[in-house]
Amino acid sequence: MPCFLAGLYFWANLPHNKAMNSKRTKLLLILLIIFLIFFSLNKFGLNQIRNAIFLISSPFQKILWETGEKVSLSFGALFEVQNLKREAQELKKLNFQLQYQVISLKELTEENRALREALNLGLQKPLTLSLAKAISRTSAGDFILINQGKNEGISKGLPVITAEKILLGKIEEVFDNFSTVALISNPKTTFDIEVLTETEGVLGLAAGKGNFKVQFQFIPKEAQIKEGDIVITSDLGGNFPQGLLVGTIKTFKKSDIEPFLTGEIKPFFQEINLTNLFIIKEF
Repeated sequence: MPCFLAGLYFWANLPHNKAMNSKRTKLLLILLIIFLIFFSLNKFGLNQIRNAIFLISSPFQKILWETGEKVSLSFGALFEVQNLKREAQELKKLNFQLQYQVISLKELTEENRALREALNLGLQKPLTLSLAKAISRTSAGDFILINQGKNEGISKGLPVITAEKILLGKIEEVFDNFSTVALISNPKTTFDIEVLTETEGVLGLAAGKGNFKVQFQFIPKEAQIKEGDIVITSDLGGNFPQGLLVGTIKTFKKSDIEPFLTGEIKPFFQEINLTNLFIIKEF
């Protein structure tokens, strides 16, 4: 270091003009500052310089750090919220699936119960039944739509009853997954019946009149029937099994010149909720 200072002193005292002296002085100051910087680095070391820089900048760095942490936490919380939402959606989907399974099991249990009841109807012959659900019912034409069709082996003309052994009608038109049922009140429907009087069973014929009305005819004039007598199916015509419930005698009239009684039957299907229906596939 003394050599460096001696050199500066010698160089500064060299003979020059005035302009050169001014430039020489500025250059001398610059070299002196550089020298002092290097001397300070050697004297105090880089660690002290860095420490001083850290000391000065630490408040600003703290602010930047805390801001960064908050941003980081915000992003972390955002991702966590997104994950929670995704998990909530998955749980909701699973809940719907479980609810559907519970409903399906309930429906299956109900169908099994209904089939067991239907198989114990007490009919004279065992029946092969297929469970169906009514989808819609109209007064125009006296039809209902059910959820069984060709895919379930349903064909035209098969009888349709309820779990209470009440005759509803017969299959009229068949689609792949659906069928229409012509009710016994449909004008196209005719079938053999038996009126259960106090003393005997009297045979006759029933015919649909439309608008959920059923008429009976061809019952002998001397038959001792009365209002409220129960009407069941007869197997004479082969359209329906024997003993299905049809309805009760609502009104009738007797004529001196006519050999038969005529009147109206009140169908039993009007008095019940058509929930579970059964198609008789074999009888």
